[in-house]
Amino acid sequence: MRIVLIFLCAWLCWTPSLGAQGAPDEATPSAEFLLKTLRSKQVIRVEFQEEVRLPFLKQPLKSSGYLVIHPDKGFIRKVLSPAESAAAFDGNRITVTDASGTFSVDKETAPQVVSAMLLWRTLVTESEPLDRNYDVSVKTNDGEWSVTLKSRDKGAIFEKCVIRGKDNVVMTLDLDESDEVKRFIRFGVPQPASKLSNEESAMLESL
Repeated sequence: MRIVLIFLCAWLCWTPSLGAQGAPDEATPSAEFLLKTLRSKQVIRVEFQEEVRLPFLKQPLKSSGYLVIHPDKGFIRKVLSPAESAAAFDGNRITVTDASGTFSVDKETAPQVVSAMLLWRTLVTESEPLDRNYDVSVKTNDGEWSVTLKSRDKGAIFEKCVIRGKDNVVMTLDLDESDEVKRFIRFGVPQPASKLSNEESAMLESL
């Protein structure tokens, strides 16, 4: 459970919650309050609304869903809108399932690469339709990332996605190096759940 909380904390603390951007919302707990609640020995469900703001998109990418945290098995991030997807993490591996299929990443993988892959997946399956094509190139100290986004009716698809490091080895893409990529999360009030649904149990058991 400790590694699950550490992983979840890193995801939550990547950027501030939406509540910190404007007037305080008493119904919106902070990440610290949420993590404290999650340390209890029971299954917890909590709803979330998320925005990802990128410099090359005029409108933020919005998604909503809920987290399910099991004290022993791990946690699930279930997205319900605008397109369904689910990510499960058991302490060793994160597995994402959506309409385009399933992919898994071990926790030993550089966290910046994992963040990049999850962001790409958000753009592909969880975002509202893009109204045009975008060609983007970002350089960091360790390498170069380039991607072409092509709009379609339901979400966005990638024609090319390359992460290059030194000597053409895939290395880190540190999205945190740029203040231009921002993630905002608003949480509901955590609610205890007596048991997992069949779908949620199957996701954790498959890890």
